[in-house]
Amino acid sequence: MQSSSQVLNQKESETTDPLPTNAITKGSFSAWTEPPKPRPFQEYTIVIQVKLPSKVSGYSVHDLEGFVQGTDGFYRQIGAFDPINQMVELSKFHSRFKVGGNSAKLMVTIPGARSMIKDSITIRSLLLKESQNIMIEFGAL
Repeated sequence: MQSSSQVLNQKESETTDPLPTNAITKGSFSAWTEPPKPRPFQEYTIVIQVKLPSKVSGYSVHDLEGFVQGTDGFYRQIGAFDPINQMVELSKFHSRFKVGGNSAKLMVTIPGARSMIKDSITIRSLLLKESQNIMIEFGAL
């Protein structure tokens, strides 16, 4: 596993995988959950995919910052920068990062919660000069 401080220069493939049907896209960012419909109190992963310009040959996790805020009060900082400790530590935020084709994916583990919760994802890329807010809603089963 590469450290969070490394710039990832190697592309894993030349094409981007198609987005899943539960993906929500705003601007250059798409977000979805794995599994697509987590059961109440089931841990899940929020996947945030960043569409990169074709001219980008390397991309660093240091470019992304943001947070996940649940309507149940849950809050998790995402990305590589910890504003409290003023340092980069990706693993602290229960995140993984990979680059492939013309996209990068940030995967964030979220503890399960009751049904009818909404997660608001705020994400920003300095390279793209873009910030988005994406809402994921979990309905009753």
